[in-house]
Amino acid sequence: MVTSENRLKLSFTAVALGLREAEAALLLLKRCASWKEASDLAIEENAFQLTSSASTRRVFREVRQRLEMLEPETLGAFTDGSADDRRAILLIAACKCYPFIFDFIRTTLAEKVTVFDYNLTAPDFDAYWNRAALEHPELEGITTTTRKKIRQVMFRMLAEAGLLTETRNPQISAIPISPTIETVLRREGRIYREAFLT
Repeated sequence: MVTSENRLKLSFTAVALGLREAEAALLLLKRCASWKEASDLAIEENAFQLTSSASTRRVFREVRQRLEMLEPETLGAFTDGSADDRRAILLIAACKCYPFIFDFIRTTLAEKVTVFDYNLTAPDFDAYWNRAALEHPELEGITTTTRKKIRQVMFRMLAEAGLLTETRNPQISAIPISPTIETVLRREGRIYREAFLT
């Protein structure tokens, strides 16, 4: 369950899993001397094909903060990895950056799988949110619209990672861990194995 201030960080709605965006950001970083230069270049070249420079800046900032949670060797594994491995690495990055997401997976999703209930619903998210609000009453101040947006983006992220079959009527599905991801988990933290529900 969410237990510390940093675990309340909920600013992940700019992008779901962000596979395409992470690939583009790392390609830009290779061409630049810093993340700042890469961000400027992303805006200049409209790297994410968005409608405004403000949107590009916001998405780049979100992708960057997730990627910066990872060790350089893991970024190398991302660049060289299969699409499945890349998605798995981005799931680890999201869990490291947003413990709220990680806790949701290892409590709500894991508990449902334990009792062979593979359907994930909006009320499941609401129940998790309400439990989190016991530790963090400030969650009560978040509007219904914002809460719905957080849920929608989180469900989309989990579907893109492979933990959910889809976003409309999602079924929970464990993610197989490849040898590459086993190595990544040893480097990034074995606790994140729980994010794969295996």
